[in-house]
Amino acid sequence: MLNIPLDSKNWTEARRSCASLDANLAVIKKPEEQAFVKKWLVTKNYWIGLSDTVLEGDWRWVDGTNYTSSVK
Repeated sequence: MLNIPLDSKNWTEARRSCASLDANLAVIKKPEEQAFVKKWLVTKNYWIGLSDTVLEGDWRWVDGTNYTSSVK
């Protein structure tokens, strides 16, 4: 996972930083992935690849996956 603290970049800047490294923000599809990310969020805040930037209220992962089909 790329170390991009929230206090240094907004979501768009964080996504661009990942893209410059041929990477992307995290997409969480499995409970195990969610548990892994939660461990990282204990001490710092990070951006994940979930947004509603295309259509307000329509939450999607950066890979196009709809949020409603994700683990909660």
